[in-house]
Amino acid sequence: MFKYRISVIVPIYDVEKYIKKCLKSLINQSIDKDELEVLLINDGSPDNSEEICKRYAKRYPFFKLYSKENEGLSKTRNFGIQHAQGKYIVFLDPDDELTKDSLKNLVDFFDEHEEEIDIVTYKIIPVFNGKQSENIHFRYRYLFKEGVYDLNRPENSYITQTNINVCVKNMGKDNVLFDTTENFRHEDQKYNIDIVRKKMKIGYCEGATYLYTKNPNSITNTIFYSYYIFETTTAFWEDLFASFDGEVPQYFQAMYINDVNWKSRADILLPYHYDKEKFDASVERLKALIRQVDDQVILKHPKIETPHKCFLLGLKDKDAMSVKIGSGVISLLRDNIPVFIENSAPLTICKFKLLDDKVYIDAFIRSPMLSFCEKPELFAHLTDKESTIDERIELENSAWDYYHVKIKTNKFWRIRFYWDYKKYNIITFSMQLGSERIPIRVEFVANTPFENNVARSSLFIGEYEFVQTRIGFEVYPIDEKEAKKHKNEFFKSLMLKKPRTYLLRKASADKIDPERRIWLYYDCQNVYKDNGYYQFIHDFDIDDGVERYYVVNDDIDRDELFTSEQKKHIIRFGTLKHIKYFLGAEKVITAFAERMNFNPLPQSVWHYYMDVFHAEVIYLQHGVLHAFLPWKYSSDRMNIIDREVVSTKFEMKNLVNNYGFRECDLIPAGMPRYDFIDADSIVDENKILFAPTWRKYFVNPTEKSLEADEKKFLGSKFFEETYKFLHSEELMECLEKNDWYLDFKLHPIIAEFAPLYELDDNSRIRIADRSVDEKTYRVFITDFSSYCFDFVYLKKTLMYFVPDYDMFKSGMNDYRKLDLPLEEGFGPMAIEAEDAVKCISDIVKNGGKPDKIYYDRMDGFFLNYDKNCRDRIYDAIK
Repeated sequence: MFKYRISVIVPIYDVEKYIKKCLKSLINQSIDKDELEVLLINDGSPDNSEEICKRYAKRYPFFKLYSKENEGLSKTRNFGIQHAQGKYIVFLDPDDELTKDSLKNLVDFFDEHEEEIDIVTYKIIPVFNGKQSENIHFRYRYLFKEGVYDLNRPENSYITQTNINVCVKNMGKDNVLFDTTENFRHEDQKYNIDIVRKKMKIGYCEGATYLYTKNPNSITNTIFYSYYIFETTTAFWEDLFASFDGEVPQYFQAMYINDVNWKSRADILLPYHYDKEKFDASVERLKALIRQVDDQVILKHPKIETPHKCFLLGLKDKDAMSVKIGSGVISLLRDNIPVFIENSAPLTICKFKLLDDKVYIDAFIRSPMLSFCEKPELFAHLTDKESTIDERIELENSAWDYYHVKIKTNKFWRIRFYWDYKKYNIITFSMQLGSERIPIRVEFVANTPFENNVARSSLFIGEYEFVQTRIGFEVYPIDEKEAKKHKNEFFKSLMLKKPRTYLLRKASADKIDPERRIWLYYDCQNVYKDNGYYQFIHDFDIDDGVERYYVVNDDIDRDELFTSEQKKHIIRFGTLKHIKYFLGAEKVITAFAERMNFNPLPQSVWHYYMDVFHAEVIYLQHGVLHAFLPWKYSSDRMNIIDREVVSTKFEMKNLVNNYGFRECDLIPAGMPRYDFIDADSIVDENKILFAPTWRKYFVNPTEKSLEADEKKFLGSKFFEETYKFLHSEELMECLEKNDWYLDFKLHPIIAEFAPLYELDDNSRIRIADRSVDEKTYRVFITDFSSYCFDFVYLKKTLMYFVPDYDMFKSGMNDYRKLDLPLEEGFGPMAIEAEDAVKCISDIVKNGGKPDKIYYDRMDGFFLNYDKNCRDRIYDAIK
């Protein structure tokens, strides 16, 4: 006999910011409070959470507060299960909430079906900034009505109950407990599986809702990386699959494939930090699991994109895959059985831009069939008033082979084509495989002026109407009266569909004087000054009829950087003035390529403005690209960037060979700030600059910026080892003995953490100023920061210190390798504080001179130019 109808288990750790909302949602429950107990279990929380819980427990008797030493989430929940006296058990994390009738409806539903099931699920809704998201889990496509669902039925395979929004039967001594294996991180999923598999049924209660608050300090956002979890997670799936005699139930197959899919997209699936032999063995383990998944489970999965489905089928056995063409369709076969069919191949347009009398089209063939057949041919069919000609288009490699993930999943082919629209008013495409022709349909990525899934849409530019059809494009000349009519129709339609966008568009784009020449210059948010600033002050006084504006996106005081006249030309990011000038700009000149850095308009409505935006976008860069990032910085992925400034011979070769650039896309001028780094007037002092870059894994991304997290930072190996290095007695003794100084400079994103290092300004190891003069340092220490190339330019002595090298290789910093590996770089490398101290001591004892092998690598690395980088950039883009 149970004392209560339901027990709610709330683990408490470091949640003083959220806990009150959670507790209030329980106070507001409509269930009779005599039927309820809430177990608040303080897991050694270091903040004020326990005191808050004490106040609530004193006032409301159904709250029961327990305190214990810190043991982690799973052991804390198990403590709750073992103390629960309710007939049913619900789990609620302390940063989340339940809607008012949730508990009452759950126990009523469970009472009705308690003989059939041991577990009930209910809706979970993410909450961002206090607003409930419409993007809920795909399982609710299958949980379409209240009731009991048999998980052995194929149509219920994708219910995929992985979260803890469940109510379970209290089995007393026979209760399932959460797995406490270290670094497992799939506790919720395994707990649900262990309960579900007994009866292979789950209940669904419509009258309850779990409101899940996205907390940046949660486990998912701290250590949910393959670096930590690969071994335990893979072993879990292997053990689960092996526990079945014969075929694994499709419900668990689908759950595994879902796990592979979301981890691939988050780039936390593969252990890249392993050596090649161990890595290859790990991939084979994953393939062995995928081979146990039925083809239809993969093909029908609602969250996996078609190219990825075909990729997974290929992982099972690529030799069994083939392509067949006939009867107007192209089929992908596995063991000669069709698994996927297309009646046309998609040509995905990445860029559609009017350049004088031609349209530049950059696109890729997004057919998953292409991974399993020979290279096709692509033809453009150009039609004028009298005839049609076929023009074969050269196919190139595409960075879209990394399709929405950071591994190569497919083989897609890229095209670049100039359409002479004044000569040929219609263009369509077809693909040829062998002797068979396959029709092409067009589709579009973001930042292109047309919409997907529409039969026909128009873009009006000047005296022409460009019409998108499903199979290509048409263009028609229009007179001024007709253009005005179409414009009015566009605004009328926009007003009905997107009223806010309509008002903004009317307030900005319609008031731009086409005779004004506007250039906008940008650096990055929270960067004091960079290449955008240097190019702006250079170009500002040029008398060429151009109005120039520097755009700022933070509250940094930069008054000292500008003259009184230049200050009149500083505008705030995202203001109406900025939007108006952006849409009317002739040039957009940015040191950072991410669209959020320079484009003030949301991507979701950007295509409504592209008929008025005609600026050439120049990417100055803020350093030398040496990180391996083809999915981000290839020319067909940066589809709003037109040209890019480069500084080195390495970049010229790398960007053309590996990133899809043509030489004409590059401006070999050198970065603007190099005009202020004079290699011929070096004033060496006995100083070392230590400037590591930031880490993704201790930064919380917000909607508009990156916010550093002090707790993650303090708990990182990066902090531990850099702190140990900076407080080394051996290092201090070396500096004292040889009369040297070391300045420590953190990246702007994490600069606020400098005081945590407890460095004395009067010591030989001190915090550097916000702005430093690179010429005055003999030695530079960094990790994988592109800042190192400023010192390569000066031929300074370099040393790499990467205290979290394995984490870097695993992909925890957004990328996992370099196009120019550190081992082949411009100085020695250390990965532990002791080795770094020894390395820098040797450098100091040698007078701070670079070894010949490193000096030779630096000599000739940069393009052989004199000064005046900014002059060359201006001449190239004017």
